[in-house]
Amino acid sequence: MTRLIEILISLAIVAALFLAVAVVLWRQQRRMLATGWLVAMAGNGALTKILKNVFERVRPEHLHGIAQADGYSFPSGHSSASMVAYAMLAYLATRLLPRAWHLPAVVAAGLLIF
Repeated sequence: MTRLIEILISLAIVAALFLAVAVVLWRQQRRMLATGWLVAMAGNGALTKILKNVFERVRPEHLHGIAQADGYSFPSGHSSASMVAYAMLAYLATRLLPRAWHLPAVVAAGLLIF
């Protein structure tokens, strides 16, 4: 189960999802929704960078040499990107899917974010 969660919040998955949703919405002539999707995702990236500079939380030291990350640690870019992506997908579901799918979509997004 932990591995599934890691995959769902992976930045690569979010990036692929970002492009796929934008393309599908654009091709379906839903330009405002596609634009909203793009603005939300790009805006999250910009906001995360700004907040990292505001909080200036230093990353913990990892002396094992397996992974190396630069910059500040908070807020997490992976977490915020996942949260925005899944929340926006829930919003899109409430706009595009039949009413019976609204609650399941919102609950699923909430569980994925949590």
